[in-house]
Amino acid sequence: MEDCLTGEVPDSRLATLCAKPDGGFSARGAYALATFGGVEAASASFLWSSGAPSRVKFFGWLLSMSRIHTRDVLLRKTILTAAEAECPCCEAGLETADHMIFGCPLAVQFWRCIGLSPGGASVGSLHLFDASPAVGVASPASFVLLCCWRLWKRRNAVVFREDPWSLAATLKACRDDAVLWRARLKEGDRSHIDVWLTVLRTG
Repeated sequence: MEDCLTGEVPDSRLATLCAKPDGGFSARGAYALATFGGVEAASASFLWSSGAPSRVKFFGWLLSMSRIHTRDVLLRKTILTAAEAECPCCEAGLETADHMIFGCPLAVQFWRCIGLSPGGASVGSLHLFDASPAVGVASPASFVLLCCWRLWKRRNAVVFREDPWSLAATLKACRDDAVLWRARLKEGDRSHIDVWLTVLRTG
């Protein structure tokens, strides 16, 4: 092993957070570190305790940090030029996560159609977006994730398949997903899907 050293001084590593006072390794400290809950993000319960599928929860997590591949992100990565970074749905200014979910006129039309007002909402505080005016106590967090997921999928259909924006198609896709998600909810909450379907048929 000495032949593999990269410097003249022997490798020395310290496990600072699970070390004994004398610098040795502490199994008790390692266990405490492994089971430490840390500081929970404000959106953690909203995202990870919802009834959404895992990939939608992961999408919601990325969305809440504006890390999905909207055109502003692709512009920062120099994948697109400034001239190519406008919203593909409304062609009005830079496409950001906030714009795609809450600011694009077509997204605003979607939210208003189901009885919600996106005014002032932000993906960074997605967990604070109140869907109760539309669905009451019928799993509002999962409902918001469903809507955001389908807005993202419709946006991708516009970008990659050149599909037209369609409110009716977006609402139908939400209804189709809602039916599939029923089995994911706790047995006592499965009737919430019926509330969702009623709301999503208003369009």
